[in-house]
Amino acid sequence: MCGWCAKARRPSSGCPLLQIVPSKSNEERLLLVSPELASVLATIIKRLRDANGGKIPLVARYDSHERITGPLLPHLFLRRPYGQPQVMSEAAVKHRLD
Repeated sequence: MCGWCAKARRPSSGCPLLQIVPSKSNEERLLLVSPELASVLATIIKRLRDANGGKIPLVARYDSHERITGPLLPHLFLRRPYGQPQVMSEAAVKHRLD
């Protein structure tokens, strides 16, 4: 276990947490993140806010497994085909990371 993760197990550690809502079980999840990942996420959030007048746009995402469109939520990985923000698919994010 790395040092930041061991420290994060203590409530007062101040380690960054990533809140995942909703999760597969429709319950809130809190994930420990490294300081490096927290920095990358903060950069993505800043870019989204800068491009959208200080706000992260709320976008509905189609769930192909449930075959429903979910509620409007803030998403970090967006694309803008035809000027409208859409949530990037998992495959599209993975492709860009590769």
